[in-house]
Amino acid sequence: MQSKILKLLQSRFRALKAGDPLGLPITATSNYYLPGGPEADYTYTREGNPSWSAVEAQLEILEGA
Repeated sequence: MQSKILKLLQSRFRALKAGDPLGLPITATSNYYLPGGPEADYTYTREGNPSWSAVEAQLEILEGA
């Protein structure tokens, strides 16, 4: 169990870039600015948002997916 907790913590910190918040902000809803076309990671909140992506990544670690 302890190794899974360490993996969860490390997965967040490995993905951080300069200026990113340490704690993942909760994105309940948002509009996304898409200049030129919808090729971005997030285009519409019901299809996905940064909070759901983070939860999915953490569940993958916990379940060994």
